[in-house]
Amino acid sequence: MSGRLKTPGLYGEAMSEGSQRPDDASEPGRRAPASDEVRQALAQTPRKLLVPGVCEPLAELDAPIGCLPPVEAAPPCPSPSAAGLMLEAADISPGDRVLVQGRAVGWLGLAADALNGSGRVRIEEEHEALRARWRSVRPFRMREQVRLDEADGIENGFDRVVAWDPGPGAPRRLPRRLDEGGTVLVARPDPDEPELARLVQHGDAQTTMPLTELAPAAGGPAPTAGDVLRQEALLATAWTDERPSGLAREVGLSVDETIASALADQGLVRRAPERAAGARVAFHLGYVQQTLGNLEQAALAYTASVEVLPTAEAYTFRGWVRSQQERLSEAIEDCRQAIDEDPTLGNPYNDIGAYRLEQGRPAEAIEWFEKALEAERYASPEFPYLNMARARLMMEETDEARAALEQALELRPGFEPARRLLDRIDSGPDELPR
Repeated sequence: MSGRLKTPGLYGEAMSEGSQRPDDASEPGRRAPASDEVRQALAQTPRKLLVPGVCEPLAELDAPIGCLPPVEAAPPCPSPSAAGLMLEAADISPGDRVLVQGRAVGWLGLAADALNGSGRVRIEEEHEALRARWRSVRPFRMREQVRLDEADGIENGFDRVVAWDPGPGAPRRLPRRLDEGGTVLVARPDPDEPELARLVQHGDAQTTMPLTELAPAAGGPAPTAGDVLRQEALLATAWTDERPSGLAREVGLSVDETIASALADQGLVRRAPERAAGARVAFHLGYVQQTLGNLEQAALAYTASVEVLPTAEAYTFRGWVRSQQERLSEAIEDCRQAIDEDPTLGNPYNDIGAYRLEQGRPAEAIEWFEKALEAERYASPEFPYLNMARARLMMEETDEARAALEQALELRPGFEPARRLLDRIDSGPDELPR
């Protein structure tokens, strides 16, 4: 049995006691705000030029975007939110001499050139493979005035240096590239210690202004710069096989156990390697966004995953997101699409039952929980039994609820949600959920 879905909402304690949903799905404060001018500059070079054709749906996401191994192993370029944060903080004016330096900075550099308007932009790319690729295929339709060179060249006298994830020693070496009174903006995305800082050079003296904890200037709630860069680092792990510590590792391992396992088991990695890789990356991006509570972005990422290569897992997870947005009819439709895609996966049957419970239709829910238990591919059958017990209690069938909970505990001894609900049954009717 494979393809386990690690979903602590529908399959865990939150659903056993009632669903707890994040705030409204419009998520007004979850993305770094950017001015119209910056947004227009970013839009002038379509990001879909950065990725193979089958993965173009990923270019529409507010997430880092990169190249897919084995096509090419390279770091992803920054998301629109992160790039917008950088360009707003860099404060580029028309006519400035601008250096954009770091890893995967081509798209950021072209946006800086659009803001600058005078072709006085130099891009120094640290990653050799990306440098070679951009020179050979010119996916950015670069203006001839925009120079693409190796990192840490000899040209100096810049008014602005914008450094995205630069290599070691950047605070020491980059200010040397400035004209008098110029500034360096350095960003390091990191899940634990993100950094955004402005460096100002005055003769031999240097001043550092930390910006990590500042919120971008905009009306309404906004994340800090550190929040944006922390999220960026978590999303970037979707493009690599790295499994660092903390939340990034937990998410990565869950993705490995769900869609990555399913794609391999169904032979899709062998038959359609590029599409399978793109579907996995988009699913991973969706899982990160959902874990962070960015529900609409999560739904868009799961949609991109099924556009690249339809899978029951991506449909099921998009349904879960829709349920968290209180869009139960759409959630049920997603689960039906998941069943059409792969009727052997048990999770969407369980989910439809859970949604029917929320709609106050326990008898119909039980039918779906029974289908979940009959499915070939379901690693956590204790959850349909738990949900079935909840349905039986709604129907005032206490003995049947007790039997379902005992079956859940037989499958998974010590299963705490089932144990707690059983204890409440034993404590009498006043303790039962309503």
